Amino acid sequence: MSKRKPKDALAPMTERELSKHIIAAAKECGWRCYHTFLSIHSPAGFPDLFLVRNGKVLAWELKSDKGKVLPAQQEWLDALALVPGIEAKVVRPADLEEAYKILAGVLAEPPSATTDGLIQYKYPIKG
Repeated sequence: MSKRKPKDALAPMTERELSKHIIAAAKECGWRCYHTFLSIHSPAGFPDLFLVRNGKVLAWELKSDKGKVLPAQQEWLDALALVPGIEAKVVRPADLEEAYKILAGVLAEPPSATTDGLIQYKYPIKG
């Protein structure tokens, strides 16, 4: 029987955790999501997430706080960013609130605060 240390609630968010949060939020907001299950046969550097909704495409490379963008990844992001209607960028845990706003389609509108002045975006992770 092995003993596992409980995960520290204050530990930095991993790329996998970030991916789960964003995919859950995207699906809840009606985005079609593509995430390569096993990238061994995919082109090197292709973004982690490719999301489509209402004529808009998000090509997001997900990274942890300390994750480095590889040259092939940056080349894909640069090429995709030249295509009208595609938002190609790196998303890190610090960008999660902005990502939620983009997915919910409220980024261009001023957010509405709760009575206590806080803005809350809650997207539960399903299954």
